[in-house]
Amino acid sequence: MYKLSTSMMCADSFTLQSTLPIIDKHTDFYHIDIMDGHFVPNLALSLDYVRSLKQHSTKPIEVHLMVSHPQEYLDELISINVQCISFHYESIQKDAFRLFKKVKDAGINVGIVINPSERIETIELLLPKLDKVTMMTVEPGFAGQSMIEEVLPKIKKIKELKIAFGYSFVIEVDGSNNFKTFDPYRENGAEQFILGTGLFAYPDLAQGFREIRQHITKKTSSEEAIVGMDIGGTYTRIGIVDRQRNLHHPLILSTNELVEHFNETIIAYVEEHRANFPIIALSMGFPGIVDAKTLEVIAVPNQHKLVGKDYLPELAKSLGLPIYLDKDTNFLFTHDLYDLGLQDTPSVLAFYLGTGYGNAIRLNHEIFVGDHGIAGEIGHIPMRDVEDHCGCGGIGCVETRVSGTKLRKIQTDSFPDCPIGQLFTQHTSSSEIQAFIRDFALSIATEITLLDVSTIIVGGGVVAMADFPRNDLEKHIAGYLRSDSLRDTLNVHYARSHPENGVIGAALHAFAKGWDQ
Repeated sequence: MYKLSTSMMCADSFTLQSTLPIIDKHTDFYHIDIMDGHFVPNLALSLDYVRSLKQHSTKPIEVHLMVSHPQEYLDELISINVQCISFHYESIQKDAFRLFKKVKDAGINVGIVINPSERIETIELLLPKLDKVTMMTVEPGFAGQSMIEEVLPKIKKIKELKIAFGYSFVIEVDGSNNFKTFDPYRENGAEQFILGTGLFAYPDLAQGFREIRQHITKKTSSEEAIVGMDIGGTYTRIGIVDRQRNLHHPLILSTNELVEHFNETIIAYVEEHRANFPIIALSMGFPGIVDAKTLEVIAVPNQHKLVGKDYLPELAKSLGLPIYLDKDTNFLFTHDLYDLGLQDTPSVLAFYLGTGYGNAIRLNHEIFVGDHGIAGEIGHIPMRDVEDHCGCGGIGCVETRVSGTKLRKIQTDSFPDCPIGQLFTQHTSSSEIQAFIRDFALSIATEITLLDVSTIIVGGGVVAMADFPRNDLEKHIAGYLRSDSLRDTLNVHYARSHPENGVIGAALHAFAKGWDQ
């Protein structure tokens, strides 16, 4: 849900006795700018102001410290018991974690403020500790400025980091919040808006709040949309996707927690957003074997509680919506077909090397699932004379030789001093890594030869690692192919890895299957 925070620096102090009750009724938070005239060339609200506001209001108070020595303000703000204290990194960089701990130990949220010219990488290390990230869309210190458009990609980047790593901080925008900027702010990931001069320009503040909130919470898309889900062994990602492949309200959940209240969680998410989006279906990707017709989840190696035949039909009935089901790999494959411009290519194979080894097959414009819905399990083909145990419960699967799990074992056994992310950078030429790449290439070449398909997609977290040896992989694939025609027409595409791809692919797959008809 989008939230509104009122900048009290912009309020008329002479009329505050009459306007404060209106603000208190309609705002979600109070935003207090404290400036010392040194960190920024202006003076604003004081600790006394915060203390007085606390006595005359009911909504939470969030404080933005634009001061050279923020540590001098903390004891007083803690005693007032404000909701959140936000810092500028340059004023706390020498002792950020100590100050964060002091604030959090007092039960108060911690935020960081990013100036328009500041690089996100500067504060990336702090993100796991934060409850809020405030993006300044104007230079700090003065109200009434115009938006700096170069900030929009930075808002999007913060949103991507939040989703990718499962952070829980709120993304807030401070500066130039008005009817021209609300949409681009929201579309790039803003969740909380600080209202200043635009709000207080209204003669009727209540009307101002109503119009602003109505605008911010309006339908992002008038087109039909699908709720896509990418259910992983560790995390589950969910979002609303329209026909233009725009993702709205992305959410990341712990799969362990989700399985305990699966239907209740999904119902709550759909009902929260149904008023603003014409949701027509749910589409779920499972890391296992499913029956799309009966909505039965047959096997999920790392999440056995997801197995069952009754709970998804009950969910569909409760929501009054159809549910589309498939392997998560097929949904990721669908996204990549569109993303790489291959949606009209009749036959394509995909190989995804992450923690495990995923595979998807498209033949004559249709994703091939086989008689029992388990086609493409290349990672679980047993190999002779291999005794290693696989996560699926089998012995000697291809995945025991070709997977992120195997790569981690190589790192632990042979290169313990090398971070896993630097393995290809530092040790590509080693016999261990070259054997790993050859095994990967051999499995790919085998499927290419069996199906006579020369257009392939290669992706996954391992392939996205720094300095992954693409040239070596392609050389070995070509070397294992026995047909000159396959070698000559081999066309390798590399997927652009992003944690949201599976969610978008789930929706695209459902649209293509005709749930909208």
